[in-house]
Amino acid sequence: MPLPQALAIVAGVIAVALVIGALWQRSQGSARTVSGPVLTPAEVGVRDFAPGLTLLLLTTRTCGRCPAARRVLDGALGPDDRRFDVDLEAHPAIVERFAVLQTPTTIVLDRTGAPRARIAGVPEPAALRQQLDRVLETA
Repeated sequence: MPLPQALAIVAGVIAVALVIGALWQRSQGSARTVSGPVLTPAEVGVRDFAPGLTLLLLTTRTCGRCPAARRVLDGALGPDDRRFDVDLEAHPAIVERFAVLQTPTTIVLDRTGAPRARIAGVPEPAALRQQLDRVLETA
């Protein structure tokens, strides 16, 4: 294969990888609205859900970004909200139910246990607060 053609192929592969990486990075920490069947506290190993919003931080023992996610989530909690860590190794059904591909992932539940939002990665504080306010307005 001639050198210019090989260089063009390599440049194309690098460009595609950069675009994919940029799109993936852009989705990290942003909240999106979701819906689905209501969860019960027993399904995620907690006693009860919060009277306001319940934030489920889906994590594993080896999650390196989970401490940062905990700090952001805790900083956004209202007086009636609670955060629970859900160990995906102990609750593998949650992986399938929410199609979890990475940790941390946060699922926001309303007071009935219905999923209302999902955040992949460490949440952006402003985006998280906006999403929590939206959920509270519609709850």
